[in-house]
Amino acid sequence: MTSRAHRAQVLAAAAEVFARTAITPAALAELARMSKDEIIEELIAHHMEQTFTLLRQVQAAPGPLLESLIDAVPEGVARNLAAEPGAVELELMAEAVRNPKVADALRGADELARRQTRELLTGPRGTLRHCDADELESRIEVLFALFGGMRIRALKNPALKRGALIAVLLPVVRMVLTPGD
Repeated sequence: MTSRAHRAQVLAAAAEVFARTAITPAALAELARMSKDEIIEELIAHHMEQTFTLLRQVQAAPGPLLESLIDAVPEGVARNLAAEPGAVELELMAEAVRNPKVADALRGADELARRQTRELLTGPRGTLRHCDADELESRIEVLFALFGGMRIRALKNPALKRGALIAVLLPVVRMVLTPGD
């Protein structure tokens, strides 16, 4: 792991600890005592809380759910193109290849995110409430691949143009979230 990725991991874990306890000598001592596995658990929990916060914001927004989801695309792009969180997530994926416990934790977190997304898309305001299960799951996978893949693209192409990406992504997301005939 690079020193920058390691620093980002430690800072993210510290943010989680400090969010619960404030920056105190006791909180700093807690952070110092955390094992690698505990830090990884904190990082996964932090990422999941960000995802669930975004889903709650979309759910709470007035008007058609499809438009709320489309309105959230720029924030989703910004989150997924951010360098340090992206580096941390890629590091977690690399760790998951080596560590079955981390792989299980990431898969569990992904299942929770897919379940929350499924419930949102099939709820009373959901555009995909009449899709069959396979089509629904495939549409969710496409969305997750689009946004999750941005981390890799940002790493490989740091000159990526955010505005142009959003302009192309908006109709794609609309299509994925709109059931076919």
